[in-house]
Amino acid sequence: MAARRHAGSSSGSTSANLSMKLLVEVDRRGTPRRVVYAEAGKDVVDFLLTFLTLPIGTVVKLLRRNSMPMVGCVGNLTGGFVRAGVTYTVMDDLEVAPRSNVDFITSLNKYGIRDISCLHGKDVQVGHTEGLQILRASLKSKTVLTDVFLRTNTPSPSPRALTAG
Repeated sequence: MAARRHAGSSSGSTSANLSMKLLVEVDRRGTPRRVVYAEAGKDVVDFLLTFLTLPIGTVVKLLRRNSMPMVGCVGNLTGGFVRAGVTYTVMDDLEVAPRSNVDFITSLNKYGIRDISCLHGKDVQVGHTEGLQILRASLKSKTVLTDVFLRTNTPSPSPRALTAG
């Protein structure tokens, strides 16, 4: 598969897919119930956060492409949003924070998880399709990661459906 740059990506990395590791709560039969959280690197977090700056990011790129000097602070957005070399926790509602053991325990308590044997790791890829699904789910749900990566009956968004006004 050929490498491609994600539209709106400010990290400058190229890859076919980005990856993150989900911590999934399962029931006694092993059926996934919900995503507790995901571990993600800078590339995934920057990709998710670009959804917040798509219009201004486009303006900055156009100005830079036409050799316009960037005097204000808006130009700082194109270097990314978070530090490299740090693993981040992305909650089901897309809340992002640097990974910490305290946050892990807090998440378990928040969801009422007492038996850690009901937790399983799941590696997922975040490509163009998943990015569109995350964007779409984020506009209508507070359980974005669960909706996109565990609920298989959720229809895939078409790019046309997302851009239709």
